[in-house]
Amino acid sequence: MSLRNVTLAILLVVVAVLLGYQGYTYAVPQIGPGSSSGIGSDSAPSAPGECNQCTVGLIDDPLVPAQEAGMLVDLNTPQLDAYGQPMLDVNGEPLYERIEEGMFVTIGQVLGHIDDRLSAAALTIAEQKVLVAEIEAEININGQYAAAAHAVALHQYDRVQQAEASSPGSISQFEIQRFWLEAERARLQVEQAGQEFKITEISVGVSKAELAQTQEMHDRRTITSPADGMVVEVFPDPGEWVEPGTPILQILRLDRLHVSGDFNIDDVLPMELDGKPATVTVQYPDQNPISLQGQVVFVDPRVDMRGTFSVRVEVENQRTAQGDWLLLPGMPFSKTCMTIHYQ
Repeated sequence: MSLRNVTLAILLVVVAVLLGYQGYTYAVPQIGPGSSSGIGSDSAPSAPGECNQCTVGLIDDPLVPAQEAGMLVDLNTPQLDAYGQPMLDVNGEPLYERIEEGMFVTIGQVLGHIDDRLSAAALTIAEQKVLVAEIEAEININGQYAAAAHAVALHQYDRVQQAEASSPGSISQFEIQRFWLEAERARLQVEQAGQEFKITEISVGVSKAELAQTQEMHDRRTITSPADGMVVEVFPDPGEWVEPGTPILQILRLDRLHVSGDFNIDDVLPMELDGKPATVTVQYPDQNPISLQGQVVFVDPRVDMRGTFSVRVEVENQRTAQGDWLLLPGMPFSKTCMTIHYQ
């Protein structure tokens, strides 16, 4: 065999390998009439506005961080009865349970505490400052005294003027000016007392603002859940020191999920799907299909080389009779089908 023939044979092998690899990586079933991918079946075609290959993703998986620096005291949450009320022990003290992975929590639920002894003391001081400011603002004692002193000074000045008028020269001009000055000083003291009382009233608002700030700093040491969901990871242990931003735990929101799929532009245009209602059907082996209602929240304007574009639907998840969620993040697309009603 000549060198040319050997080289040609090697090139043909390489091209064949590359073509086979590309076919494995990029080959996707067609979406639209005549496609062969369905839920649990490779022979069910997709109609326009229907996608048989979907992926389930999370809308929100928040990391719950520490908001203040300090020692993590506990990761406990109050135990609640069937009516949502805190459960108490025989001594009337609240019962707590430790936050564990797999536990379901609700938005606003207390999950733990960072050492708050100093912030609690600062909160007490701020509360007392507000009380003092309110008492000082209740009665304007200085203003009342200044008004009374002004009235007396004016009366004395009037008496001096009357005496001088009835007997000219009986009182020197120096004495008359001195009584006038006393009356004027008393008048200015009334104005000063009024300004001081305004400042006292403003100080009540300042004290209340400081109290609100201190309360916020104190509340930030209580760790609460930002969403409904399942705790999937707990990071630090009680007793460890945490800084602002240190992850405490991670929560997966499972009550609402994203379902994404690709649609063929030959079957439906992107603008026909944007904002439209959608139905996501879940099919488990040996069970009847279950439909979940949702809405299109995003249509990717980019059309790829295959003529497909991505659509994302937000759906309300449901629980089974056993309490399990129907849709799970990362669920195999063979178990979900998305139909968008765009006509």
